[in-house]
Amino acid sequence: MRAKIKKLSKGSALAVFGAMLFGQAPDAAASEPPRVVSMNLCTDQLLMLVAQPEQILSVSELSRDRYLSMMHRESSHFPANKGRAEEVYLYKPDLVLAGSYTSHASVSMLQNLGITVELFSPLGSLADIPKAIERVGELVGQTEKAKELNAAFEQALKVAQQGDQRDEVRAATFYARRYTAGSGTLVHDTMEKSGLKNVAAELGLKGTQSMPLEMLVMEAPPVLVVGAPVSEGEALAFEVLSHPAFDRTTAKDGLVIMKDRYTICGLPYISAAVEMLKKAGDKVATAAKGNS
Repeated sequence: MRAKIKKLSKGSALAVFGAMLFGQAPDAAASEPPRVVSMNLCTDQLLMLVAQPEQILSVSELSRDRYLSMMHRESSHFPANKGRAEEVYLYKPDLVLAGSYTSHASVSMLQNLGITVELFSPLGSLADIPKAIERVGELVGQTEKAKELNAAFEQALKVAQQGDQRDEVRAATFYARRYTAGSGTLVHDTMEKSGLKNVAAELGLKGTQSMPLEMLVMEAPPVLVVGAPVSEGEALAFEVLSHPAFDRTTAKDGLVIMKDRYTICGLPYISAAVEMLKKAGDKVATAAKGNS
């Protein structure tokens, strides 16, 4: 089963967000804004979105991974770090942004050295995204820019959700090694905001769990969201996606190949994922109505 994500049109949610983001001016206040290092993929991108370039001392090396980062090109303008306390300390930052799963040893060492470290937990819903942006804006002295970003995100979501109002379409996610996204995940909320009903949540699955291929085939969701490889050497992990059962599980119009970088972090770019899922659901619903 092979497919490609279609390029987003100029009227797409991602284009709307990008247009509103371009050319934003820095806050007039705070003559000496803090200089910041990020040690986490998601905080890397939040920082690059909100802070002024001269404030960013370093971002994690994962931010340069084109499979995982929406801002892999932008990140090349900044030094990369491996998340080690020693190298982060040498940048002499005023502030460090890290994830709640960042090495506790590195975080503790930086704190013991007198460096302020702010921890960010993974986001579980789209409603958490503006809160995270606002928090970063306050930390780096760019509150006005954060407000503008949130306004752009709100508008992009409205564009992404445009379309005929229909009953919810059943959908499922199926990633490498048979993993799926159940309730309580950012992917689940993205599906719901797209007008889709998550099969995994219906089955009582929570968080990221394994779903047997047989169960997926029995449920036969009209919309199927599959992942794309996150490296050049993961052919075996994705071998299950070439199983003949997939050809009978969902209609061609209901197949969505979603790269992880769209949903792995809670970022405004997730509006593009909402748009892709919304369009797939609308196509399936339209086809079903025509066949009835």
